Amino acid sequence: METQISLKNLTLSPLNVRKVKTSAEEDAQLRALIESQGVLQNLIVIPSPDAEGRYEVIAGGRRLSALNHLLAKGKIDAEFPVRCVVKTESEAIEASLAENYRSDMHPADRFVAYKAMLDAGRSIEDIAKRFGKTVTEVKKLLKLGAVSPVILDAFRSQEMNFDMVMAFTVTDDQKAQESVFAEVKDQYHPSPRFVRQKLLNTDVTTDDTTFKFVGQEAYEAAGGTLSEDLFADSQYVNDVDLLNRLADEKLDKLQESFKAEGWGFVEATLDGGYSHPLRFAPCIDGETITAPDSVIQEFEAKERELEGLMEAAPDHEDEEANERFRQLNEELNDLKATIDASREFSDEQKQSTGVLLSVDFRTGELVTKVGIALPKKQPEKAQNEDGTTTEAPKPTESHALKSDLEAYRLQALEAAMMQKAEICLDMTIFTMAKAVLAGSTWYRRPLGIDLDVNTFSATKDIEETSAAAEIRKHRDALDLSWLAQEGDLEQFKAFQKLSRASKLNILAHCSAQTLRCATNEVEQYVAEQIKFDLSKHWQPTKANYFNRIKKGKLIEILKDLKGDEFALSQADAKKGDLATILDELDETTGWLPESLTKAA
Repeated sequence: METQISLKNLTLSPLNVRKVKTSAEEDAQLRALIESQGVLQNLIVIPSPDAEGRYEVIAGGRRLSALNHLLAKGKIDAEFPVRCVVKTESEAIEASLAENYRSDMHPADRFVAYKAMLDAGRSIEDIAKRFGKTVTEVKKLLKLGAVSPVILDAFRSQEMNFDMVMAFTVTDDQKAQESVFAEVKDQYHPSPRFVRQKLLNTDVTTDDTTFKFVGQEAYEAAGGTLSEDLFADSQYVNDVDLLNRLADEKLDKLQESFKAEGWGFVEATLDGGYSHPLRFAPCIDGETITAPDSVIQEFEAKERELEGLMEAAPDHEDEEANERFRQLNEELNDLKATIDASREFSDEQKQSTGVLLSVDFRTGELVTKVGIALPKKQPEKAQNEDGTTTEAPKPTESHALKSDLEAYRLQALEAAMMQKAEICLDMTIFTMAKAVLAGSTWYRRPLGIDLDVNTFSATKDIEETSAAAEIRKHRDALDLSWLAQEGDLEQFKAFQKLSRASKLNILAHCSAQTLRCATNEVEQYVAEQIKFDLSKHWQPTKANYFNRIKKGKLIEILKDLKGDEFALSQADAKKGDLATILDELDETTGWLPESLTKAA
């Protein structure tokens, strides 16, 4: 029997079967719903054995708590009528269990319901207030509700997980969503990252090293825009070409400023310098120290004190002496850092040494290595037979293009190595042994055995190369049935039952994708062993190369491929037209930029 009972006459019954407490967030949302909608579902009560006219709530304890909270806040009074169904004590447990025994709404249905409220005219702020959620939470739910019904149906039927649904929210274009969904739905392990990259035509985020180096203010001031992903902490860079151009320009200016200081040479790279041959080159210290005399005197005095302490307590058994020893070491380190920072190079030192400028891959900040002693430095001017000098040719490839070319080559070498499982096995064991048995530092190892898988995110078309297709084809051929098992242990047991050939194929696929650098001496040796031919995996095109170099270099390439007469006949053509000609030439097939043929 349903009736209305004043709130003041209701208390919670010990017979209520729900014992697990809900979160504070869930309780807040329920209070907001009751405040805006009222109590939509009745409470189930039994007469109180202790007081006539009072009732105990056996189902609906959370609703009772929410009502009492609203009473305490003065939003309702004690006479507030509550819809209730009265049961006998003998029916209490059964009724309480039945009331709590229900299926939760599927998340996809909830997303669509929120979207329907917005479409009906409610504001985001109003929805947030009525349902006890933040504006940001409602925006996320609305984004999910705007995903194509085709994808939400796949989510309902468990053909698509929640991470994948979130990936589709980076665009509101449902046709584009459905196109990408058709591409990934039959993949064994579809990747949210791949979905975002396909929908946005970029995989570069504001967490990217190059973006941090350029800076958001400079990027947006140059007309660059960002795409928002509500489910990630970073945003996506829409104009990667602009970003790379700005990075090149900034690095070029820095390079020129150091050259103006008189250094013998200045090298610059955007990749952190890890693959640069000068990274481990020896350096000299600046011969002029500009630190105050007081700092130098303090350093020398503490050095003498430390030496005296070591002579007085050589066995380090005196705790007080040990504490002073530790303190002196810290103070000396700080003083030495101050002195080293004050060192300046003489003009003569600068002329005989050089600088390596790189970008820290974590922070995007400039890293400067100065005073590099280069035994055999390329002269900036070449001596001709007649005694005159000629300026050495300036680089024709930008820093960003060089970085992309290295990515193409490394990806292609990955694809080639995947076909040579035994060599991958050798490299994997070798890398592990170097780390465990020889104490090799991570940057000296040929493989990132910590599974730092290459993504090449800064190279816009990296997923469209033939090497990328080969890698996907190799993955699709792997026996990954063991991944369908529940939990690590069961997966491992199933993995052990694979044939040796299947295990080697998986090993080859995984280890090849952790290659550190295609120009590392070990990788180069392996490339020779497997007869690696980059031109079979990557070709320069108008988009990925010819449009990105200067017109003069395009004419030179035409001379090499078609002869002087043909090249001269195209001398007045626009750069874009020259790039198109090279893109369509039969002679371009198999041709590679000089920077890649040297690396190969």
